Amino acid sequence: MLPRPRFPVTRNQTALTVAQIRPEACVALSVAAGVVAFFLLELASWHLAGGFEYPLDDVYIHLRMAEGIASGTYGINPGEPSSASSSALWPLLLVPLAAVSEGRYLPFALNLLSLIAVCALWGWGVARAALPSAITVIMAVAGPVALNTYGVAALGMEHMLQTALVLAMVLGLGLFIEDGRLRWWLGAAIVLSPLVRFEDLALALLASAAIALRGRVAAGILTGGLAIGGVGLFSAFLVSQGLDWLPASVRVKTVVPAGLSIPEVLYVLIFNLLKPAGLCALALSLLMLVMPLTAPTLRRDGRWLPFVAAGLMGLAHLSFGRFGLGNRYEHYLFVAQAGTALLALRWRGTDGARIVTTSCIAALILLPVAVVDFHKTWTDVRVSARAVALQQGQMARFVHDDWQRPVAVNDLGYVSWRDTRYVLDLWGLGSPDALRARLAPDRTAFWAQDMTRAHGVDLAMIYRAWYGDGFGADWVLVGTLTLAGDAGLVGGKEVSFYATSPGKVSEILAALDRFTPTLPEGASFDYAPGMR
Repeated sequence: MLPRPRFPVTRNQTALTVAQIRPEACVALSVAAGVVAFFLLELASWHLAGGFEYPLDDVYIHLRMAEGIASGTYGINPGEPSSASSSALWPLLLVPLAAVSEGRYLPFALNLLSLIAVCALWGWGVARAALPSAITVIMAVAGPVALNTYGVAALGMEHMLQTALVLAMVLGLGLFIEDGRLRWWLGAAIVLSPLVRFEDLALALLASAAIALRGRVAAGILTGGLAIGGVGLFSAFLVSQGLDWLPASVRVKTVVPAGLSIPEVLYVLIFNLLKPAGLCALALSLLMLVMPLTAPTLRRDGRWLPFVAAGLMGLAHLSFGRFGLGNRYEHYLFVAQAGTALLALRWRGTDGARIVTTSCIAALILLPVAVVDFHKTWTDVRVSARAVALQQGQMARFVHDDWQRPVAVNDLGYVSWRDTRYVLDLWGLGSPDALRARLAPDRTAFWAQDMTRAHGVDLAMIYRAWYGDGFGADWVLVGTLTLAGDAGLVGGKEVSFYATSPGKVSEILAALDRFTPTLPEGASFDYAPGMR
């Protein structure tokens, strides 16, 4: 249970008055704002998609990974290990319901609980800042909405749990600096957060260093060691399965998957700074580092440590991380830095006016991101849920009900979920040999054809533009599944169906003849010339 906020007021603290609203009410306001926005977005998505659907096929990758773990294989295909999930912990949380179709809703439930935790922590942090009542209410209600907590939760991925643990680290570290007591939940957040997302290791180590610098050397070493050890054990497990030490999904989704050389890091940094969210992250990170220099109050008693941690965390994400795709990659960063600004308001003391001004600058920096994200969230999540239902959902239905044989794809989640037939992932998340072939510096032309032959796959359903010279020389285009309307976060509006050898065309056509009359409105299949 979070400790009840105390509102220290000194004779010199005249810039702002103490909030009169009770902390429990502040927490309730934040939770209500986040949950209401979340369910409004879900209802809008449900209406557009014609039923419940996630806006990302990746959710089904996690669900399929959970099925594999439950049946004894860490991977997508039975007996073939693969690291299709970026998170060590998230697929394990889905295992309890992996054997039943209702397990599909477990990511939704876990994200709702994580959203409630984030909003509760935010409301608690706002209450501790001891601001005037009106400002407290505004911040408690606007924070969860402006920070897009509801939108990231609606994605159904692990990122909302990541945000909850990171915000707990930031606010827990501030509490530790105030009274010297190391709460168990701060230690748990430091240790568990990197297992949810690898990039959290930066903040976990910085928080552990701050604990050590504040005189709890053994505790700092222990928490930091456990954080590193957890990630190290997971990497060792991957290697023991014959996989690379870094999950395939991390390698696939990084800007430069080949390595971490200085030129590559500089490339990632420049790539990220070309995006508005990247520029905002840079400005906020520098502001976090500068804030203690502008206010002597924030330099006392180690209070500068959370700001240095938040600033360095932002610079690390800019250099090694990624931005975009539903705001999910950078969300934890912005929430953590906003939480650090709450600590500044809590500790404003005699520098109240200066710190409030700096915090307002931080809010203004976040404002463009918040406005853009609000619009994109309401657009992308809704149309993407519809797109997934009409594209990946229909591909899965075709494979499960009509084709009923191995298949090659580049979006493997929905197609592989609740089906044990072999799925060759040509993009490489679920098929390590395909990833190595695709990323090989000396890769052969038509490498995808080599993969389908090696695995006995007669049908490929792919985004044609993704593969360049890897396209099969003997493949025959049978037709195209086309999505009407906006594709949102989905990779493309058209999925090309190929027979990987001419002799399999008639079998694929027979399956398509059963399938195409059942397509819902918004999805259509166009046969290639000469096929009909």
